Amino acid sequence: MASSRWNSCNVLRTSAEGRHLWRFQPRQGGWRAVGEHKALASEPLPARVLAKDWRELWQSKLNIAWLPADRLSLRVLHLPKCDPSELRSMVELQVEKLSPMPLNQAVWTMESLPHPDPATQTVLVAVAERKAVEDFLGGLERDGFYADRLEWPLLHQLAKLEFNENGATVIIEPQGLSTGCLVVWTVDGVLQDVSWVTVQGGPDRASVVAAHLLRTAWAGEFQGWLTVKPAWRLIAPKSALAAWSDALSKELHETLSTETWPEAREIAALNATRAASGESQSNFLPPEHASRYRQLFIDRLWMRALGGALSLLIMGTVAYFVALEYRKLQYRKLDRQASSMSQGYTNALQLAAKIKVLQDQADLRFAALDCWRAVSELLPAELTLTSFDFSRGRVLTLYGTAPTDQQGRITEFNASLAKAGYEDTLLFSRVNPARISPLSGAQSGTAQWSFDCEIRRPEGME
Repeated sequence: MASSRWNSCNVLRTSAEGRHLWRFQPRQGGWRAVGEHKALASEPLPARVLAKDWRELWQSKLNIAWLPADRLSLRVLHLPKCDPSELRSMVELQVEKLSPMPLNQAVWTMESLPHPDPATQTVLVAVAERKAVEDFLGGLERDGFYADRLEWPLLHQLAKLEFNENGATVIIEPQGLSTGCLVVWTVDGVLQDVSWVTVQGGPDRASVVAAHLLRTAWAGEFQGWLTVKPAWRLIAPKSALAAWSDALSKELHETLSTETWPEAREIAALNATRAASGESQSNFLPPEHASRYRQLFIDRLWMRALGGALSLLIMGTVAYFVALEYRKLQYRKLDRQASSMSQGYTNALQLAAKIKVLQDQADLRFAALDCWRAVSELLPAELTLTSFDFSRGRVLTLYGTAPTDQQGRITEFNASLAKAGYEDTLLFSRVNPARISPLSGAQSGTAQWSFDCEIRRPEGME
């Protein structure tokens, strides 16, 4: 079943002739091809398909690259059955003896294969030169391909093949001008030896493979794992199966059983399925490269996030200044309108002030007439009004004389004015008590009086 962790998978095969890229997506428990791209070695790969961006956080993309087989050294181990988590530690103890180079200069991986004995397991170990792996990864990086896994695809096919015969299985893989041959030796269903031979095109290519088969058979007899006459099986692409079968039969002087080798797309689909589900343990990608790729991905996310934030800031600043200029334009328009209206407004205020002054003058004129009428109507005959005065437009002061024995009439006159009015409205808001001063000398018997009256002003004249 396809792992739910991965939403897509890219499988890349490189060769001297060019690059071949397959794209897969999970469908109904497996992986189905959704795209294919072929390019020359000098042509770029489709960056949009390979690049990992922020969508990787929830739509993970698995990038797998195939390491060419001519850079590998293959060894077979038979170990006691153990927990899968302990298998790598057991193999690591044997790798130093199996590796054709110092371990600090090598990268190795392994794949557990079926074994007929339940207490034993077969492990195929593949060792590659570290410099060759790093150079290969460097070329992929220049093309924008950052691999999550670096694999040899034939390991997956070996895990699926059935080996029931005692003898050798020759798997042919055409590689342009040359041909790769994977030779697998099994005895009683147990994998004994695996080797890789690269032969150039020519009439003697079958003889080279046959010579390699015979040398390995002699070595197996010497080591004791080949004790019977070997049978020969050939697995090749349909286009090359007949030619290779005839040539090898002629060289070995025996008949070969034949099978058709699956197409590269089917091998890539199997690779994607086993890698995505965690079924395969083989991976040549050094841990330090995986960590660096992860850090580069995180750095790219940060830079894009900062770039996006900076873009939003710039757009926000531009929008702010555009809005500010628009508001300034509106303000200047309103200011011009206010300036054109200010003179009319000032004239209106002046006119209103003049109207108020004229209205006050008219009101005061009528108030004075009302006061004069009230005084003339209410003044007793015994009293004499000598003068009156308006001060500040609201205080009426009356001056007069009266016989000394008629001072009570002065008080009555004062009280009458306090109640004077028209239409239920008092004429005066307040009338102060009268001031009475008797005269002496020639005017003895006469008293002088005066009092102030505050005129009630109409509303709006306060």
